[in-house]
Parts: sequence; structure tokens; C-alpha cells
Amino acid sequence: MIALGLLLVLFFAIGMPPIAGDPEIAEKDWEAEAAGSAELPRDWPNIDTDIDPELANLGYQLFFDPILSADNDLSCAHCHHPDKGFGDGLTVTQNAAGEKLNRHSSSLWNIVYVPSLFWDGRVDTLEEQTRIPLLAANEMNQNPEELIVELEAIDVYVAAFDALFDDGVTFDNLTTAIAEFERTLISNGSAFDAYAEGDLDAMSAQQLRGLAIFRSDTTRCIGCHIAPAFTDQSFRVVGVPDNGSNDKGRGDITPGLEYAFKVPTLRNAVLSAPYMHNGEIVIIEDVVDFYGKDAQKFEQSQVDFQVEMGFNLTEDERNDLVSFLYALVDETIPEEYWEGLNYIDAEGHILIPDSVPSGSDFVVKAFDNPTRVGGGTQ
Repeated sequence: MIALGLLLVLFFAIGMPPIAGDPEIAEKDWEAEAAGSAELPRDWPNIDTDIDPELANLGYQLFFDPILSADNDLSCAHCHHPDKGFGDGLTVTQNAAGEKLNRHSSSLWNIVYVPSLFWDGRVDTLEEQTRIPLLAANEMNQNPEELIVELEAIDVYVAAFDALFDDGVTFDNLTTAIAEFERTLISNGSAFDAYAEGDLDAMSAQQLRGLAIFRSDTTRCIGCHIAPAFTDQSFRVVGVPDNGSNDKGRGDITPGLEYAFKVPTLRNAVLSAPYMHNGEIVIIEDVVDFYGKDAQKFEQSQVDFQVEMGFNLTEDERNDLVSFLYALVDETIPEEYWEGLNYIDAEGHILIPDSVPSGSDFVVKAFDNPTRVGGGTQ
């Protein structure tokens, strides 16, 4: 069914005429041809999605509990908030003291499919990805031994760890639990997915035009943001202004890739403003404009070949492309993973807890994300 659906995408995104009443953009202007040799993979990568719901439930509690930070005032959710696309809404991440780090908080949606984590891909497991910010002096600054003492004083945590692990509360078991929660953050029920499965009314005419532009030889978006994950998991130099930080990204790990950063997923991307590895661009429309005319001005390194040519879009075309990005929004966990999870609502949305086992007063609050409004119905 997925293969058939995506074949329908190839046909209808290119050949479907605008519905009655839509302002028509001439094909000669928006170049809605297939994107050269770029192909749409038919299936998600094969991963282990045998989720232990009790382990994920414990990970959820820990994820939202500020007890994980040295001063008990900063949780994982402060930097990865469900209502902010599992980012933090800041230009760059800040610690509890308000000190700025050098990079924008990455979204956790579909992180289970990501083989190399962080903007520079420095680790390859969710457990290690969890460990690093917990221990970093400029982030949560936690001492593992002291954290274990704190957790062992909370009956709810002791009971949960003892039920799941023979050795009870340990730092490794803690990271295992949080990683299990993060593995449930799968987004694959967007309007685009429904359309790809054969629901030809799932996307608006404007979003269909945006898909065609997304796949065109003009913009080449699909060269890096390949379906269904909408990332090829590569590291590329895309010309984001460095602003004197001299952050070499993947180049600090792999010589020859200076100023290259991970290509992020576009699923739920509109919810995680601002954008890019350093939060340089505030609104999604400006991201499109940046790739069209500004990325090519980068002087520290040669920008990627997919970016170096730039492109010109009209305002209508840009709006169509942004509208398509809204067709990739889905903030619900797939129903097949719901059984046993105690942190989702009736539709599969992640709930923000009112309280956490530690009793901390620094639990994140729900946020009315203004970027949820949009997407185009034309």
C-alpha cells in the first residue's frame, strides 16, 4: 500500500490540475517536473520498534523531571518541549543559569531513525545521546552518583526501576529508560502520509503545488530531504552564517567536512522555530529565501552542490512550498504503539505532566505554539 501510495504521489503531484477556484501558477514558472534522478524511497528504515511500554513510561517521567539536573531546575523537556516540535523555541539552547550554548536544540521527532545524533553526529545511540547533556558542565551538570542517591529517595522511582531492572536504580538504566521513551516519538501520520496512502483529498491544492516545487529541479529540496523521513541523514555545508563562532560542525569529527551539519528532518520542522544549527533564521519563509539567494554567500567553505546554484521563487511559489511543509506536521504517536503508554491522549499526543515524582516546581508548562497556525487551504 505504501509503495502504491507513493507512486500515486509521483503522478498526482506532477499531473493533477488545480481544483476549481485556485489561482493557477503556470507550469513554465514553477517547474513542477520530477526532481531529476532523485527518488522517493518507499519504506521507512528497518529499526527495532519492539517498545517496552513500562520502560517508556519510566523514561517519560524522567524526561520531564528536573531532578536530572544538578540544581533540580532543568529537565530534558526544557530543551525538547513537545509543544515546540521537541525543540526549545530559542535561538540556541540555554542552561538553567541562562548561559547560551552554541547550537539550536534539535527536534526529537523520529529520532529513532537517526543513525548519528547531534548536529555533528558525534554519537550513534540514544543512550549516549541522553548521557552527554546530563553530564555536560554547561548543560545539566549532573553527578551520576549524587543523582542515584536522589532517585533512591523517591519511592515511585525505586519501585519502577526495581520492576524493570535486576540492579534497580543506576545511571545506565536511567539512560536506557529515557532512550526508550524517545523511541516512541514517531511521526508518520501527516497529511502527506495520508495522501501517499491514497487519500487524494488529504493535501490541499496549495500543498500539492508545494510538493511539486519541493521535488523540482529548481529547488532540489528532495536532494537532501528524502521521503519518508525527509532527511538523507547526511552532513552538508549549507552556508548558514557562522557569526564568528567558528563552529566547524562535523569537521571536528571528520576532516574535510568543516562547517557541515546534519540535514534535519522536515517532519514537524515548522513547529521548531527558529531554524538551522545555530537558530540563525527566525521564520520558515526566510529559510526558503535563504536557500534561494543567501546560502551561496558563505565564505568559510564551499557550500554543497545542492545549494550552490540557488533559485528564484515568486511569493506565491514560496508560500506553496511552505504550505507543503505544513503537510508534514503530525504530533501524534502511531496507534500501533499506544498500548500500555500512560503519557498520551486519546489521539496519541504527548501529554505535559502536571507534576513529576520528585515534586519539583520547575516542570515545563504547556505552550500554545503560534507556528501551528498555517499550512494553506487554497
